[in-house]
Amino acid sequence: MTPHSNQKDLSLPALMRFKASSASILSSVGHALVKGPAELSHTDREMLSTYVSMLNECDACFDSPASNGNGQVNGKGKTMASVLDKISGTPVTEKMKPLLNFANKVQQNGKPVTKNDIDSARKNGASDEDIHDTMIISAAYCMYNRYIDGLSNNSSLINQLP
Repeated sequence: MTPHSNQKDLSLPALMRFKASSASILSSVGHALVKGPAELSHTDREMLSTYVSMLNECDACFDSPASNGNGQVNGKGKTMASVLDKISGTPVTEKMKPLLNFANKVQQNGKPVTKNDIDSARKNGASDEDIHDTMIISAAYCMYNRYIDGLSNNSSLINQLP
């Protein structure tokens, strides 16, 4: 329960307490994707996870990573808002622009990602590992967002949560 409220805590950690066997796996995957060793910086991976959560309109997911990503990227808390507005005009690296475009496409359905998208990312400095990591982060955060939103819209399950 959140302080000063009768609302259940619908954060991913709170929801995962419901079933410990799933929680361990989901936590490990999320940690590895965003904080584990990778060519993309932790900030870039936070930005990708936040961007997908924003596209999915998952407020519970957006609140936590968004504040981290915004502060680390430009210190003004406006980067993610500008990313949603128009990728080409955002204060991110040229390498991140095509990767954010991938994230947008994967959020909808992975099939729209084309060879031209991959060529553009490579042209702007993205490695094959960067492309892979963008795809899996985007897909995983869609799953996390849908998990949270699905449970938050089902009051009979919410009432059973610890």
